[in-house]
Amino acid sequence: WPMLARDRYEAVVRRSLLECNRAMRRDDKVDDTLSGTTVISASFHDGRLTIANIGDSRAVLGVHFEKESVLAKASGEEEKEEISENAAAIERERAELVSTIEGLDVEDGKLLALPLSQDQTPYRPDERERVKLCGARVMTVDQIEGLEPIHEDWGMRSGEDIDVLGDPPRIWRQEEDFPGTAFTRSI
Repeated sequence: WPMLARDRYEAVVRRSLLECNRAMRRDDKVDDTLSGTTVISASFHDGRLTIANIGDSRAVLGVHFEKESVLAKASGEEEKEEISENAAAIERERAELVSTIEGLDVEDGKLLALPLSQDQTPYRPDERERVKLCGARVMTVDQIEGLEPIHEDWGMRSGEDIDVLGDPPRIWRQEEDFPGTAFTRSI
């Protein structure tokens, strides 16, 4: 089957996820009034890996790390793909990746976990602002219950670590104490 262009693939994935959401909402056995689910998919096609993500599901790839080989591939020294659309953005991403790889303190030959997705949670400032613009409040359970002062400094960034304290920032309706989800997007 032919390789889909990036924009076409994105449209197909978007349409599939929206149809899944509609099917769940139409199903009388699914009560989605105060719930949802997150999803992540990985698609391998014609040598390309594409990740689709909604919510706080996470995709990670284990890579046998050899710094020089990875740097050569990331910088495009081995093969330069012809890209007409989004060339500048892709080159910026490639430069950021090279910079990140150069800064890694990992021994050659070790297995390295590479994140392939970014969690859509209130830990991310962009997601926090997006849901607040839609009328949501972002607070922890302790903040809702008045046990902790209101703030937005939860001391970690998305994907940086596991929330060991167990009281992550959550999304709440403006005047009510629900739904309290710890993710900002779902189907």
